[in-house]
Amino acid sequence: MRAEISFIHHDMRWIPSGNTDGTQEIAAWLDNDVVEQTTINWFIKQFNEFNFSVKKTNYIGSGNAHHVFSTGDYIFIMCEYVDYQKVLLPKEQCIRVLEKYRDFLSIDYKNKNIGPESFEVEYAGESEEALVNFIKLGGILKANP
Repeated sequence: MRAEISFIHHDMRWIPSGNTDGTQEIAAWLDNDVVEQTTINWFIKQFNEFNFSVKKTNYIGSGNAHHVFSTGDYIFIMCEYVDYQKVLLPKEQCIRVLEKYRDFLSIDYKNKNIGPESFEVEYAGESEEALVNFIKLGGILKANP
């Protein structure tokens, strides 16, 4: 699936927004849990160094409202509070999203009439389909082995 993350101006700041269930979850994860360069770097490192045989779990981490899991090649993100907000995307695509968000965070958008550029996201599934595909790939929704 292909969709878009754009930015809307709300409460004196730009926030990411998705146009599908999958991109809504990605945008919410970015805005609620990622929020800064340090977190972006941490997630990219976790995704690149993920090794199930060492970790014995698919769990990467949780933030304010979202849980992140990996199968190695795919990243599964789910909202703790909105049941349908789930997304499964290729690791490379998730890293690309984080890099795009890093670019967004590095620019000070003071003019509410000129906002950040939207970007396209490709993902493998959203909502329940994302969960089903994650499990088919060997994913387990468990924080500890």
